[in-house]
Amino acid sequence: MEKLDNINDKYIIKHVLGSGSFSQVFYAESRKNEKKVAIKCIDRIKMTSKKSLLSEIDIHKKLKHPNVVQLLETYQDAEFYYLVMPL
Repeated sequence: MEKLDNINDKYIIKHVLGSGSFSQVFYAESRKNEKKVAIKCIDRIKMTSKKSLLSEIDIHKKLKHPNVVQLLETYQDAEFYYLVMPL
């Protein structure tokens, strides 16, 4: 997972698509190519098992199926883990 100072350096966050107990999903656009994406922001403080999350991310990156949303990129900063997916 790539370390990042600020997710806003790579993406323009537009609005919230949904939220849960320890994460929020945002509609965003890439600053590089204006590609529209969903970014799941997982609160590191509320996350109970980093090992479990990293294992799930590793499996998700390997999945290639038309009914499974592809995981494009993953980032982390001091507060959040970010999972970037296509819209």
